[in-house]
Amino acid sequence: MAAAIFVVVTAVRFGRGDDLTSGITMLYVLPVCLAAQTGGRTVGVLAGGLSAGVVVLWLVLHQVDVHPLGYAARVLPLILVGFLLGDAMDRIRRSHLDQLEHEAAALRHHQAVEVNDLLVQGIAVAKWSVEAGRIDEGLRILDETIATGQRLVSELIVDAGLQPSGTGREEVP
Repeated sequence: MAAAIFVVVTAVRFGRGDDLTSGITMLYVLPVCLAAQTGGRTVGVLAGGLSAGVVVLWLVLHQVDVHPLGYAARVLPLILVGFLLGDAMDRIRRSHLDQLEHEAAALRHHQAVEVNDLLVQGIAVAKWSVEAGRIDEGLRILDETIATGQRLVSELIVDAGLQPSGTGREEVP
């Protein structure tokens, strides 16, 4: 879309000859903004520079007498808009990635707490049963705790999109 707008603006700009009153060159801000929004700061600056280059080419080819301040007024805004909008988009993307990383860390923390609570509590109850002389009950609780631990770890591995080490399909021991 940005390239199409760029081509249309360029065709109109060159088609109007040396007319400085129309302000057509300011329409280059549209493709520059689109490029900066999708590609970030580097692409925005490149799009702004390309647009500025075409404006300068038009001024030179049509031998338009423009004061250096006129050149600057036509060229600098295009590059500056590409830089500023592209930089803002880069920052938004980085912020979004930081937020996703923070959410993933919070989820991992929650899962670690859950695993810890279930396993530690199960082992503690089994220990108390054994200490109270109820060895069969303690062993049953240990078996349940081991099964729960295996299930939780397997779920975490599946959620992470990874397989246990080895052939790729076996159960976690």
